[in-house]
Amino acid sequence: MSGTVLPSPPIPSTLVVMPSPALDAWVERFWVVSGNRDADFELLPDGVADLVVLFAGSRVDVQWYGTATGARAVPLVQGGHYVGIRFRPGRQRHLLRADAREITDRRLPAEAGCAALFEALAEALLTGRVRAAPEAALARQFAKATPADERFDRALDELGPAAVPMSVEAAARTAGLSLRQFERRCLHDVGVSPRTFAAMCRFRRAAEALRSAVSPGLADLAADCGYADQSHMTRAFRLWAGRPPGAFRAGSGASVPMSHPFKTR
Repeated sequence: MSGTVLPSPPIPSTLVVMPSPALDAWVERFWVVSGNRDADFELLPDGVADLVVLFAGSRVDVQWYGTATGARAVPLVQGGHYVGIRFRPGRQRHLLRADAREITDRRLPAEAGCAALFEALAEALLTGRVRAAPEAALARQFAKATPADERFDRALDELGPAAVPMSVEAAARTAGLSLRQFERRCLHDVGVSPRTFAAMCRFRRAAEALRSAVSPGLADLAADCGYADQSHMTRAFRLWAGRPPGAFRAGSGASVPMSHPFKTR
């Protein structure tokens, strides 16, 4: 790591940055939290991976965070600067050497080559400098990685994040795979089964809606997000967040990194 010492801004700030068109197929968004004041954040299930860079004085850590299968608190460095790269479902496979199951409910240090590239991009995002050069380097890294397999990527997008998700069986057909092959591929590249991934994405949509400035009533939200009824959604929130939707909405004021819009509390 470079050991770069970055100045602490007088006021903590949070920023979401969209990727360039060259990275849009792989990266959902970048997020930046400078001068963090929170002691921890709540990591919620979401079905995607983040690469997180922490700057704290001369310390620089670059780590992969896999999807969580339940809510858990992750400690933060107070005063630290965090930059995250949130990948589209399964796309981290082009840079992560490990099986995605190895980072489900875990975090792992990034390999040295990737870590240096991510650190350069994170530093550019955090300091507000032009990020074109490190973004272009990351795009080149993707370009020379394993072939994209666009049918599988499209199946993941339609199974999870789509406004009207397709069934697991239809997603397998979109990917050109048998149901069993698709299940194995999801476990390897996403870290969970396709049905679990779809359920996580539905929960994520509902959780983000509850944390919005104006969220609908719970019955309407359940219908909008594809739950059979409000009770079905309540069971999902108890499973994924450890509390019912009303309690989740009541505690949604904290600002932390990763999820909604990153992996957050």
